[in-house]
Amino acid sequence: RCLTDDAAPASGRVVTENIAECEHPGVRARCEGRLEQWCDRDRIHLEISQRVFRDGKPFFERTWRESFARDLF
Repeated sequence: RCLTDDAAPASGRVVTENIAECEHPGVRARCEGRLEQWCDRDRIHLEISQRVFRDGKPFFERTWRESFARDLF
């Protein structure tokens, strides 16, 4: 999903979500990932989230956040 504002083109936002499931004898796994990227006039911001379930129960969860200058844009 992409979002933009014609009045503030530097403030674009992209959101991507993905789900992957796999099964092996005796184990069922599900991974849910989400990436959100947005920017303002000076910086680009990223947030990445990962959740893993094993046999339907939470197994692992982490969120990373990063922000960096728009030097090349």
